[in-house]
Amino acid sequence: MPKRAARGRAALLAGLATAWLVLACAPALAHANLVEASPPRGDKVSKPPERVELRFSEPVDAEFDPVVVRAASGARVDAHDARVDPEDARVVLADLERMPAGSYTVEWRVTSIDGHVVDGRYAFIVAPSGEDLPSEDTGDTSAAGMHSGHHAGHHGGGAGRVASTDRREPVPEPAASRAASIEHGLGLAATAFLAGLAPFAAVVWLPASRQSGVGRAAIRSFGVLASSLLLALAVAGVGELSSYAVRASGDPLSTGLFWQTLFDSRVGAVWLARLGLALLAAAAITAAAATRRTWPWWAAIGTSALLITTLTGSSHAAATGRLLPLLADWTHAMAAAVWMGGLLGFAVALCSGAFRSLAPDIRTNLRERSVRRFSAVATFAVVVLACTGLYAAILHVPHPQALLAVPYGRALLVKLALLTLLLAVGASNLLLRGRGPFGRLVVLELLLALGLFVATGFLTSLPPASGA
Repeated sequence: MPKRAARGRAALLAGLATAWLVLACAPALAHANLVEASPPRGDKVSKPPERVELRFSEPVDAEFDPVVVRAASGARVDAHDARVDPEDARVVLADLERMPAGSYTVEWRVTSIDGHVVDGRYAFIVAPSGEDLPSEDTGDTSAAGMHSGHHAGHHGGGAGRVASTDRREPVPEPAASRAASIEHGLGLAATAFLAGLAPFAAVVWLPASRQSGVGRAAIRSFGVLASSLLLALAVAGVGELSSYAVRASGDPLSTGLFWQTLFDSRVGAVWLARLGLALLAAAAITAAAATRRTWPWWAAIGTSALLITTLTGSSHAAATGRLLPLLADWTHAMAAAVWMGGLLGFAVALCSGAFRSLAPDIRTNLRERSVRRFSAVATFAVVVLACTGLYAAILHVPHPQALLAVPYGRALLVKLALLTLLLAVGASNLLLRGRGPFGRLVVLELLLALGLFVATGFLTSLPPASGA
């Protein structure tokens, strides 16, 4: 009967793989696009406008110097006061100075709620009635909005740029873009692994060790592990914020720019919250690992659940402003953390000196009990991931076939290939039930999981398929 149940769970994992392969990354398929501009793009107006008004497809943050308006000479004619409309977070306003007849260029750079920098430029002409001014090729790049990754990507540029001493020029290069994507993926991995340790201890290892009568000491090292993950998260955060500061401002990185980004931007606020909650989670896990009581682990689960909310706070679901998408996104991220963090917890517990010091028959019994419990938890996590992914797809994926024709789609295929391997190895471990090469396969699962997070970092740094 146990073997039949194990095969059933393995079949369920395989059956759900197809759904999750298509739906796992749905929340990243849309970002802010410029949908309307006043003065209109490429238009000729007879009366000098008093301000520029840019309307986006979702709420945005307008930090640093988000809108720059220049005359053909390169001189700025905006009032340096660009801001988000207090009555509509999808609108960015910038007042203009007195404008004589001529051609003008609007350059804009804003941040989507999910942390992606979006930029572009377009031109318009001021010409009194009856006058016909020659138009200039200004390389309009704002028809759909230029997208950048979380912290790197393409800059809206083109012909017709006028040199200026204070003009914002594209800073990131391909190497910097790749580094930013890796940093983002490692940050996701550190957050998920840290948030998943406490659920593994409370739901899998401690009940299994109580049934076996031994093995509780195998998770004492979780405190050191949590501190290491906190350090990794902090290092990844410094890298991400630095890349974002350069991308969002258009300026070279400096200490002042970094601190401004950390304390004066929404992205910085989210990262401060994430680091603070990660510190609390690591402290709770360390305290729980040092005691023989069970309730501290449940307190650690609570802080871990709060930590996951910082991922949802910088997701596309946050732009909807509705509770259900936010709840679905948080549930999706929490399920991934329970699964991936459980894998890490398993590997550390099995490699611990306390576990290895047990008698062989006791080790086998404890390992088999913990595998059965974790297989049930992992199966439930995959079911939750598939369901929340389906909901996200309904919200955000208008044309799935578009994924095949753009770099985003090719990056998604890499991630899906890694996910397929991860599910296959997980199903094998489920059938082995702790026997044979189980330990080595757990390590392989961890490596695939880390690769999966890095692939996610690249995926979320590319223009989405819907905006390509």
